[in-house]
Amino acid sequence: MSSFKYFFEHLYIAYLILSELLLYLFQRLLNQAKCESKRRLDGNVVVVTGSTSGIGKMCALLLADRGAKVIMACRNLKEANAAADEIRNKVPKAQVCVMHLDLTSLKSVESFARSLIEQEDTVDILINNAGCLIKGDKKTEDGFEIHFGVNYLGSFLLSLLLLSKLKQSSNGKIINVSSEAHKITCAYPGDMVFNRNSKSYLEAYGISKLAQILFTRELAKRFSEVNAYAMHPGLVATNISRDLKQNSTLQSFFEKYLMRDCIEGSQTILHCILDECANKESGFYYRSVHNVYSCF
Repeated sequence: MSSFKYFFEHLYIAYLILSELLLYLFQRLLNQAKCESKRRLDGNVVVVTGSTSGIGKMCALLLADRGAKVIMACRNLKEANAAADEIRNKVPKAQVCVMHLDLTSLKSVESFARSLIEQEDTVDILINNAGCLIKGDKKTEDGFEIHFGVNYLGSFLLSLLLLSKLKQSSNGKIINVSSEAHKITCAYPGDMVFNRNSKSYLEAYGISKLAQILFTRELAKRFSEVNAYAMHPGLVATNISRDLKQNSTLQSFFEKYLMRDCIEGSQTILHCILDECANKESGFYYRSVHNVYSCF
């Protein structure tokens, strides 16, 4: 049974990747999937988790270029400060601030939120971008399965701790960076989050992304003062899978010719933040700058 499940799980993953690549190539041909808004964010405070590299770093740069004050919430302060310096070099007037946040520790999340609330009068936008994709049965400091703990629980707690600040903003938004991988899993008993058991790392990753979408739905249902969005950035050449052993030649080919770069991967996040129509919506799942379906 396990080999049968393994085969169909990977077959479905191959289908998702193929459909994503075809969509991307079609949109590239038509020059679509771009955030068209020219709106600025002067005076807004934006928190971006996992912004030392990849989509998070690019979002920090693009939002700083639009006048926002960007809080780069990262685990590795050395890499984060280097990324912040790079942003300042490219955007001389950029307001970027590095703060420590380790999503494998709920104590770290609480400490970060407490410091941020004391430091900033307002928090307008939270981008829950940080995530991991790791082989092996690893757990967080608090004993949770690593994907569920980092990709979901840490972001869940951070969102709730900052909610009072976000509700005070006229532009309050929470953006959860999810994935089409949520489609490879299904409902699960609560105790499964502590131990992966028979789940593959891909299924565990999918569960964490499904949880993000369900959380987005609940945020939209319960808090009308804040807009909540879940989104899929596409297949983007980032280092989220840096802990996986991969075929470097094949990976280089995919990254160069078939995967989105970080600017393209950031467009749907920008759309959720800046687009006037998106500002009137909450609780939707976005892909390629369009809402694909409601999370309800």
